[in-house]
Amino acid sequence: MPSELFRPAPWFIQPAHNADVALFATPGIVSGLVTAGDSNIFVTLYGVGDLGTLVLAGDSSFVSQVDPNAYPSSAVVFAGLSSFVASLSWISFIAWDLTHPIFGTRSLRIVTLAANQGAQWTLPLLASTTYTTSVFVYSIAGGESAQLQVNAYRSPVFLLQAGKQRLSFSFTTGAGEASGAHALVSTSPAPMDIWADGFQTEVGGIASPYIETSTVVLSRPAGRARLPVGRADPGQGALLTSLRLNFPSTDITVRSTFCLYQDANNYIRCFWDGAGHFITETKDSGVILQAVSAVQTFTAGTVAAILPIWTSSGPGISVGGAAFIRTGGRGIPFTSPVSLDVGSHNGTQQIGADIFWAIGLLGTSTDIDAQIWNGLANSKPTAYSIGSASKPFAIWLGVDSSYQVVTIL
Repeated sequence: MPSELFRPAPWFIQPAHNADVALFATPGIVSGLVTAGDSNIFVTLYGVGDLGTLVLAGDSSFVSQVDPNAYPSSAVVFAGLSSFVASLSWISFIAWDLTHPIFGTRSLRIVTLAANQGAQWTLPLLASTTYTTSVFVYSIAGGESAQLQVNAYRSPVFLLQAGKQRLSFSFTTGAGEASGAHALVSTSPAPMDIWADGFQTEVGGIASPYIETSTVVLSRPAGRARLPVGRADPGQGALLTSLRLNFPSTDITVRSTFCLYQDANNYIRCFWDGAGHFITETKDSGVILQAVSAVQTFTAGTVAAILPIWTSSGPGISVGGAAFIRTGGRGIPFTSPVSLDVGSHNGTQQIGADIFWAIGLLGTSTDIDAQIWNGLANSKPTAYSIGSASKPFAIWLGVDSSYQVVTIL
């Protein structure tokens, strides 16, 4: 399928949508909470954060810190279990500061007087693994030159602009590297006075939306989110998602967009097969049937509507609003699912994507439906904008853990 069917969405560079209070008040629709499974759901500014990425550092507000005035003599401050340090030999200083918060109420002020001065912090790393380190910085007038460093790895030199910006770079650890000495430093002899926040190191080659990590833990696991399973119908339905895919089409990892699960021999799922395809798969009493998409070509960060459907006859798949590819010959569908995961296969094979919305449907679907659903990829869908003979049983907008449940169809 041509890559233009993947539509880079402006939504993920806009503020998140607020909950639709009027819709929640509509007769027949009530709100609930997406359950978190084995970990937490982390909501970013632009949608639910990457389900599948291990994040190693982050404290978006620094609110829990005990000393907001820790100047050079005591310039050790904490995010999770990792400490930020202004080395005295660098003659720089760092301090919590309320002047220019980027997230929450405080940020980390970094003042330097010469090149190679700045803030340092250390995190545990896995050997032979690709990571991306990122940080938000605020500059009053711009013009400063800054660099991110991890061990011997160096980012390009960033020329800061006035206001808020995000700096990031990727690196791959060597076979024997078990920790990362991080630093944000000036590369200019001229003084630098900036504010930094949203420090994040994550597995993978791009900087996903910033996700706050609790100050009492150093990392968060791969995410898991589950919608209510009681209304889902293994006989016919759909589980639609709008995703920012934080991996390229050359990725060879198997990744699931959803799974309606009863047991190892009975489930329905949609997954990226690591060979260029999205696949909807039904498994009934151990018998597997698959609908396989055309070969996809996309880059990391692409936003796409992934639209798997299933009926009592078999599965179907549409990517980016294309006509459904269907496979027939399904046996008797299973009847007693126990979980409905979004972004994983019963808690495994996490998608490695940011979720902008997920919609669970009952009933059958047409190619025109696929075009309509794809058109919602950059919008805030409601029970009345889906435009399908299928009926929604759950709509998760991805801006928090609340979902809408249609109780009268």
